Amino acid sequence: MRTTTHRSMTIDEAAAHTLIHGTKADMQRLRADVAIATGEQCPECPSMDIEDNGLHGRELEYRCCTCDHRWEAAECTIRVPA
Repeated sequence: MRTTTHRSMTIDEAAAHTLIHGTKADMQRLRADVAIATGEQCPECPSMDIEDNGLHGRELEYRCCTCDHRWEAAECTIRVPA
C-alpha cells in the first residue's frame, strides 16, 4: 500500500478516502490507527484499559493502565491509501 502524508485529514475524511480507494486490509489498519489516536487502545500492547489526563488539544495525553505506556494524541498518524 502506498501512503501519502502531504496533507492533514480529519478522521472522517480519512475513512471516506479509505472506503473509496482502499482495500479491506486498509480499513482494518485505519480502525487500528483511529483506536490509538482516540485513546481506545494502547499502541504498545492490546490493552483497552486507557486513561487520559483530562486536557484538550495538543495537551491531551493517554496512559495505558496495563503497561504504563504514554502517548500524545497529537503525535498519532493515520495512514490512508494514496
